[in-house]
Amino acid sequence: MTTTRPGGTTVLVVDDDPHMLVIVREFLRLSHWTVLEAGDTEAGLKIAREHDGPIQLLVTDVALCGMSGVELEVQIRRLRPDIRVLFISGSPEGRAVEGTPLPRGKAYLQKPFSLPDFMAKLEELLSGC
Repeated sequence: MTTTRPGGTTVLVVDDDPHMLVIVREFLRLSHWTVLEAGDTEAGLKIAREHDGPIQLLVTDVALCGMSGVELEVQIRRLRPDIRVLFISGSPEGRAVEGTPLPRGKAYLQKPFSLPDFMAKLEELLSGC
């Protein structure tokens, strides 16, 4: 599935919960964004390496199998240094499995979230606010 948002914004979504992938994909599709999706960190890294075009945003769960969302961000930034990142999590303050909160200054949205809240956060990230 590839739908294109005016301006050509592409979002890579990485979440190991298949239901969350569907929700986020549908939110983005409703807003006409190009969506690349991965159900695990390895697939997310592969997409980041192999996708020919730009990827402006990464939306990733904090707690993933294999590596945390923060570790995934570090790996993807090596490939795409200008990518903006939104962390999502069902736990308060985006705490990972080990209970460590996200580092300060990271964009975060707690699950469950509404379409308007999600899209507002992504627009905020794109505008650099």
